[in-house]
Amino acid sequence: MSLLVLGEPDLERLFPAYLSTSADGEILAVGPSLLAQLGRCVRGAAFDDVFKVERPLRVKGFAGAVRCGKQLILHTSDGAVRLQGVALERSDRVIFALGHALRLEDGAPRLSHADFSLADSSADAYLAAIVNNRFAEEARLLAHELEKARGAAEAANKAKSAFLANVSHELRTPLNAIIGYSELLRDGAGDEGRAHDITDLNQIICAAKGLDTLITEVLDYTRLEERRSAIEAEPFNVAGLLDGLAEDVRAIVEANDNRLIVSPVNLPNCIGDEDKFYRCLRHLIGNAGRFTRHGEIHVEAHLDFVSGGPWLVFEVSDTGVGMNEEALENLAQALARGPSVQDARGDARLGLTLTQRIAETLGGELLIESEPGRGAIFTLRAPVRIEPMLARVG
Repeated sequence: MSLLVLGEPDLERLFPAYLSTSADGEILAVGPSLLAQLGRCVRGAAFDDVFKVERPLRVKGFAGAVRCGKQLILHTSDGAVRLQGVALERSDRVIFALGHALRLEDGAPRLSHADFSLADSSADAYLAAIVNNRFAEEARLLAHELEKARGAAEAANKAKSAFLANVSHELRTPLNAIIGYSELLRDGAGDEGRAHDITDLNQIICAAKGLDTLITEVLDYTRLEERRSAIEAEPFNVAGLLDGLAEDVRAIVEANDNRLIVSPVNLPNCIGDEDKFYRCLRHLIGNAGRFTRHGEIHVEAHLDFVSGGPWLVFEVSDTGVGMNEEALENLAQALARGPSVQDARGDARLGLTLTQRIAETLGGELLIESEPGRGAIFTLRAPVRIEPMLARVG
């Protein structure tokens, strides 16, 4: 049912205080309730000579009331009557659907039985329905625009991921050649006892592997942002994980003349995503190695059964420069904002941001402690399950 198709009898029944005007504001008809309130015939008069727009404040005069498209509060020029409703345009006239009238007594609005007809309550309900329908239509339009924006953002994200994947492939091909030939040259230098050449070639290999790691971090971060990084929970051995990791990161750690110390681990097999734990630890150890010189990097692992455990906990600590409270706060803000900001210790890195995102994906967290001159401790903890021990028979 639309207000615009109602005839004069319907308007009088639903809106006894209604008002209709010509397109240029000449009053053509007045509802019986409003006529009683006015106490005089205003047919043929100009709207602006009889009524003023009280709300919204920005709306002035007849033309503004018609363009407003929202609820209005009108009052008569002498201030004796206040009216509430909406203005709706027809082809040849304007209908002011006014639900009720307020009489001003002693300068204050007061309602009395005479101010209403029996139809006024239904008129107010009908008016509310019109307003609610208008809000609903605006909400639908907004939802449609948001859906279009979301689709455009997803398309742009897919294009970005495809571009990064292609660029990464093109970069890795020459990188693998650099690493491979450098390792061959290093082996040859070792056979011939050219220690100085071995040192230089190790620097080349370390730099190339660092660039390869950066490429991997960019791709991993993109996958996490797209939420395409599913958890693959399988049994794994924690000691074996750390042994393989230590061999993989040793060159990065030793590049700054550091020593990697992995504490002995005697833990049962855990069920979780070994690859994600491995990547997190690689980032944490690499970060510690970059900010520590002539020092030590310690790696420990244990199980924590508090707070609904078990939790698998890794601690990576270094003897580097450390951070004060302000630097820690800056680092926390940097991790929250993403990988485009600088690490609190001065180096732009994706590793810590990626580690935090992976920890959240695993249902865990990354904790950071540090003091100036005493290095830093990065704690990765995430829930796992313990693989059942099978009893041996015979």
